Amino acid sequence: MRHRMTAANILYLFTLAVVAAPTAPFNSHNATQAFQMNQTGGIQQVVAKDPNDKQLVAAIRAYLEAEAQRFGNGDYSGHFKGVRKLKAIKPGQIAITYRNVPAGAAIDYVGADAAAVDAIHKWLDAEI
Repeated sequence: MRHRMTAANILYLFTLAVVAAPTAPFNSHNATQAFQMNQTGGIQQVVAKDPNDKQLVAAIRAYLEAEAQRFGNGDYSGHFKGVRKLKAIKPGQIAITYRNVPAGAAIDYVGADAAAVDAIHKWLDAEI
């Protein structure tokens, strides 16, 4: 059976995609996001530009904590450009640790072996 795509169908699919995708509570105007590679994997960190914006800091922390949980479960879906680099990695091959930092949060990604570290580096390289 063949379905014809109408403007209403396209709008509906776009709405589903937007609603289903986790939306970051921060942007380049109100926060700084950094991806850094290291010998064991890498770090993702988001910090509010205004450390007194407690609501934004709380939202950043909640967002990154949920992301760390998803990634820790092997769910690498999301908006990241290079996230497909991680899909070959099985849960347990990467230790993912969420932590609070002043005015934001960070996630540490530590590969269990050289292949996992390489996958983390390829992902982070695509994000940088």
